[in-house]
Amino acid sequence: MQTNDRIKTSLPGLVLALLSAIFIVARPAAGQFAYYSDVSGFAGLVAMMLAVWTGLAVLNRRMSAPDSLVLLAVLWFGLIARGLLHSPHLGVGVPQACDAATYMLFMLCGYFITRLEPVLAGILTRVIVATIAVQAFIAIWQRHVDYPWLFAQIANRNVELPEVLESTLGRLRLYGAEAQGTFGNPNSLAAYLVAGVWLLAGLCFGRTSPNPLNSKNKPYTFRSEIRAAVPVLILVLLLYALLVSNSKGGFVALLVGGWFFFAQRMSLGNPKRSRMLSLITGGGVLLLLGLLACGMTGLFGGVPFGRSIQVRFEYWHAAFAMIARHPLDGTGLGGFAENYPYFKTALAEEVKEAHNDYIQLWAQLGLLAPLTYFAIWLFALRMPVSLASTLPENKSDATHENQRTKDLEKVAIFGGVASFCILFAVFNSFDSTDAFELLTEKLTAHRVLAAVHTCALPFIFAVVVLNLKSPALFANEPSAADLAWVHGVRAAIGAVLVHELVDFDFTAQALMSALFLLAGMLTGMRERKLEAQTAPGQIARITRLGRLSWIALICVAVPLLYGAVWIPFTAGPPRENAQTEQDEAQKLFNHLRAQQQNPSKDIKYRLLLQEVVNEREKVVDAAPFDGDLWMELATANEWLYGASRSPQIEIRAEQCLREAARLRPLSWLPQAALGDFFLHRALRNHAAPAETAGPITDFENAYAAYSAAAIRYPLAPGIKLWKGDDALLSGNAERAASDYQSAFNTDMGITDNNVRLSSIFTDPRAGAFTRHGFDHVILRDLTFSAPGKITPAGKPGLLLRQMVALAYLIREQERIAQAEPSGENRSGGGLKQELIKAGEELCAATKNAELPVRAHAFFLWGVSFELGGNGQDAQLDQVWQNAHSLQHDSEALGTPGTPPELFRFFELRARKQKSAG
Repeated sequence: MQTNDRIKTSLPGLVLALLSAIFIVARPAAGQFAYYSDVSGFAGLVAMMLAVWTGLAVLNRRMSAPDSLVLLAVLWFGLIARGLLHSPHLGVGVPQACDAATYMLFMLCGYFITRLEPVLAGILTRVIVATIAVQAFIAIWQRHVDYPWLFAQIANRNVELPEVLESTLGRLRLYGAEAQGTFGNPNSLAAYLVAGVWLLAGLCFGRTSPNPLNSKNKPYTFRSEIRAAVPVLILVLLLYALLVSNSKGGFVALLVGGWFFFAQRMSLGNPKRSRMLSLITGGGVLLLLGLLACGMTGLFGGVPFGRSIQVRFEYWHAAFAMIARHPLDGTGLGGFAENYPYFKTALAEEVKEAHNDYIQLWAQLGLLAPLTYFAIWLFALRMPVSLASTLPENKSDATHENQRTKDLEKVAIFGGVASFCILFAVFNSFDSTDAFELLTEKLTAHRVLAAVHTCALPFIFAVVVLNLKSPALFANEPSAADLAWVHGVRAAIGAVLVHELVDFDFTAQALMSALFLLAGMLTGMRERKLEAQTAPGQIARITRLGRLSWIALICVAVPLLYGAVWIPFTAGPPRENAQTEQDEAQKLFNHLRAQQQNPSKDIKYRLLLQEVVNEREKVVDAAPFDGDLWMELATANEWLYGASRSPQIEIRAEQCLREAARLRPLSWLPQAALGDFFLHRALRNHAAPAETAGPITDFENAYAAYSAAAIRYPLAPGIKLWKGDDALLSGNAERAASDYQSAFNTDMGITDNNVRLSSIFTDPRAGAFTRHGFDHVILRDLTFSAPGKITPAGKPGLLLRQMVALAYLIREQERIAQAEPSGENRSGGGLKQELIKAGEELCAATKNAELPVRAHAFFLWGVSFELGGNGQDAQLDQVWQNAHSLQHDSEALGTPGTPPELFRFFELRARKQKSAG
């Protein structure tokens, strides 16, 4: 009878322990930006089940939440709903809204978990630390096993890199070998590890030593020695993983968290010391904010900030320009990325996040959003000094756990291990595919290592949870261990809040969900203690609003099932299938071209493309609000049209692109894609521009679309080149020359490697290259048609476009090892000679131009030798001498031809290459 009663009364807590552990383990496996993946759907399902179960348990117990917490939740949900309604890109806005709402649900869940089962706070903290330890192991494994193997495969050409990694930035990111865990971002992993360090400190400080040698009544056991060593091993694991992440912001956050933790420890029992330390802490935070503000205004120049922080200042300049336009209402969820190209500064780089969560919240949701965010954390972190300093020590055995606690601990461990098993068997996460292939495929060293990696993860998780101890957490009498837990949680949260000043941790769902859960548990512990110290009926802290708080858990969780569960589950698998089929189709296309066969006549190739279209249709049906998915479907239809030449498929591709442009009205990408589509169709149907109206209409439509893209991204020279290409191919050489010259002028002030024209000579996949694939036609028209139709003033623009076209064809020859059909039988060496000659002619054509224009022309000519120069050291020296002289004179006038930082970088690079040669 007693056993049945115990099980019955423990059922809500057991389910809470199970669901919480499953989610904590599963959420990091879904990745940081994997909005459409079945793993994200699984994690979302568990999260909503936890919220609903908590709401039902609260309703059954007739429990309440503080009015202030409920009001903050209502305000937060309202801001998110309004931001979603004003989102210019629902494909990002919907996932961001789901994530932000889930965070607050977890704070409410954390609050009620500590009211229902107080000991769960300590157990779930251990589960979080164990999951972070698993991520640390994954990061170290990446650095020392996965990356070396991948680099060897690339060197042996056994792995074909995706296009995104073939660019210079992609290769720098890949070969930088920065550990990322499953986050896909080293800085987000670093913040997760920093939180783990201080949560671990909170679990280990303030308790009696677990080493039984310190006790005369307990015999020596090997397990107790392991338990004593495990925290040290975990700390070493976390710190080394932080080291291989190479995150400078992570190291700063670690130090800040250390101050937060030890300042709290030092303030115990001495209110005067506490006040002094609080003032020092507040002053330090204000000093940090002041340094960032001064750096942003350029007061210190480049000192003491490195390049990574300086480029963040440029992001923030763009964000504040958005804020000035929408100070109170914001741009809507997803609005920063959509608006950024328009507000981008000349020295900034392409980015989708502001790298400062507070600024981004303001830019997207208005001024009230960061204020509410601050209020949430102030509410969670406050701990009355009198309460913290007068808690009596618990003289009982700190390692004692009753049977109820052991049951909850076992269920939590079971939930975490079960989550790993589900991720392995159902979702093929953590190299589990290679591990399973050991049973059916050939035994290789890589598969054995993958199996070791996979099997180690749940083992590490279980060992960490079992060998860390939970504090009593005010279950009876408060102890030093209880306070250490409080200090650890507050230090972890504080460290991440500081890290959010320079990064986008708000998008790291695993990290923020854990922190909001901890914040809720911290709040619940504080409320329990305050209620225990208050006489019944003395203070009415809860009103009718608080008694209805369970409604927020259920009524918010139910609609989130659509965005956080149904969409990822239904869109993720077909999207993954489509990508797999598309990769196979690309490989088959390359093989058929190498065999000099026509891919469009191959039945297997056409069937693969049709399957890609079918899968993309399923994805669009699951999330019809996402313009990116419509663009992917349009691309799939264009590929299929290229193989089938079906007019219906061509019409469908156009419809998809127009829908993408409608769903993303502020983005330049759909407009550029529409321009490519119309230009392709115009050239397919083009016989003579004056004979038919249809092609002329397509040329005009293409020019209008490219112009719309250029308005949305004014600092992208490549888009202006595309405009000029359309004008040139339609027979308007004068307008083409004007657009090309506009691209030249834009390039004179920018440094972004993604779009600057000089990147075409150093980057195999430069963003300044055109995407339409007609450079061989452009080069033909530039050579034989255009020069006689324009004035000398327009010649520099045509020569610039000639250099870009030649660089593109050289890169294509390098990539596919064969010349691109261009109407002329040019060899690779011939193209390089033409490139150097075009640079020389560009400098000659700008002889009478203004000084900055001449300086930038010589700069482009000098950089072109990196791709086209062979044994021309004397000429190169003369070019760089002229470039240096002109650049110096233009800087003296205050209008440098090239951004000084960029010029000096390439000049130094040229000298090093000459010395090495």
